[in-house]
Amino acid sequence: MEAKSEEAQRVLCALNAELAAAAKEAGRELVWSAAEREVLDLITEQIDRKVELAQRYDEADQVRVKIALATEVRLTEVAIARLLKTISTEVPVDPPLSATSMKARRAAQSRWDRERARRAAQR
Repeated sequence: MEAKSEEAQRVLCALNAELAAAAKEAGRELVWSAAEREVLDLITEQIDRKVELAQRYDEADQVRVKIALATEVRLTEVAIARLLKTISTEVPVDPPLSATSMKARRAAQSRWDRERARRAAQR
């Protein structure tokens, strides 16, 4: 995740800070998965490309070239936004239990409660 531009470095630092804050709040260590690291690389590459295109836009003299570069900048911004949506700094939550799983859990708990009550009565 080597970002060339300051903007890309700033975004990467902000995402890492969000992950660290979520980890601190959850009380456990959170790290980027391999897939998320690849997406972060893509994000930084796209941000670097956007910065480069914006510099070329500022240097361009012809209107036709400026229009083409502006279009590329907008498309790159859309790609960055789409990639950022795939990254989550939230603590992963367990999926909700199905009705069958909840019934099985209650049945098992009921058996354990009966066993505990029987052992307590024997003492």
